[in-house]
Amino acid sequence: MQILSEMRHNSYTLEEIEVDLKAQFDLLVEEQDVQSFAHLSGDFSDLHLDSEFARRSRFRGRVVHGMLPFTALSAMVGMVLPGKNAILLGVEASFLAPARIGDRIRVSGRVVSKSIGTRIIKLHVLLTNLSTQQPITEGKIEVYVSPPAKKGVTMSELQDLDLNLDFTDRTVLITGASRGIGETTAKLFASRGANVVVNYRNGKSDAEAIVREITAHKRRAIAVGADVSVPSEVEAMVEKTLAEFKRIDVLVNNAVRDASPLRFEELTWEALQEELNVTVKGAFLCCQGVIPSMLRQGGGNIVNVSTVFVESPVPHQVRYITSKSGLVGLSRALAAEYAGRNIRVNLVTPNITPTDLTNTLSDQAFQRIADSTPMKRNCQPLDVAKAILILASPYTAYTTGQQFMVTGGSPPLF
Repeated sequence: MQILSEMRHNSYTLEEIEVDLKAQFDLLVEEQDVQSFAHLSGDFSDLHLDSEFARRSRFRGRVVHGMLPFTALSAMVGMVLPGKNAILLGVEASFLAPARIGDRIRVSGRVVSKSIGTRIIKLHVLLTNLSTQQPITEGKIEVYVSPPAKKGVTMSELQDLDLNLDFTDRTVLITGASRGIGETTAKLFASRGANVVVNYRNGKSDAEAIVREITAHKRRAIAVGADVSVPSEVEAMVEKTLAEFKRIDVLVNNAVRDASPLRFEELTWEALQEELNVTVKGAFLCCQGVIPSMLRQGGGNIVNVSTVFVESPVPHQVRYITSKSGLVGLSRALAAEYAGRNIRVNLVTPNITPTDLTNTLSDQAFQRIADSTPMKRNCQPLDVAKAILILASPYTAYTTGQQFMVTGGSPPLF
């Protein structure tokens, strides 16, 4: 059958299909269609093939096979409505009048129902003889709309994505940043274009030296003194950051009070509470301080610094491990609470790292740790800083509530 009107080849998805969606096209029934259908169906009735016999019948001429025009519905379903995602499941039809060779027929379809659960739609279909305006076939067809094939990302799409480690015009607030991991993290973010807030409690001169080094490289940074366990000081730090940079995109909770070993028999609740106040309460207050501004600007990232000792405890570290364990719980709970509001919360979990916090360990002890590590070296502050940067970047946009292990291959392996 010759298609007379332009047939648009569609590929509607189930989500795009609405009840009352319509489509139509016109076709011409030709002699070769009748011959081909007779061979295909095995129906060689003289009513269809013998002009003299058909002339003497009540039809007064040849009629095409009743199913022949109806086969156009396959084209309707597979090409037009819904299109290439469709599979014809069932047909109910009434043949109202015969069609003849040379008839121009309009094929019309309209969606009458749609089921999301079964992915089935139903169409009301009508075939009309355009010469007589007489309906010749009417019915309903049931169609399964298959999901479109899954496609991989294209190179063009990748080029349009924000996939870089450029933090220009972003502001990063890092607690406990006057030395060690915090210092290195501040400098790494600054090297990537970020505005950096270097928080300190007692290390004012160290923090100011970090700021001078960063600004000497044409980056913006400020040093802000605050005891993160004191609500009013955290509030003032956040206000000063917003006044200077207008936004806070990344919070790194790195502040810790002490990690020197202490036997449990000698540990007091007061000493443990002091550690909890800095690590857990401090992170709690800083998160409460920055989250409102993150929500206003449409999202943000929080990265909390934990320790491998939470998963692989060692003796004489009850206060340090307990406080970091609380930080893990806080991180996971906040990740669940804010995942739907575009605030991600993750943890960086490093192996023991040479900093002022671990200066109670001897060089021999560090060497033993390095020798027992699959990579045969100790974790360095820059290793941790790079992990923090990655977790705050678009590369981990679908990651929240997770621990980024920075252990050189040592257990635990997540």
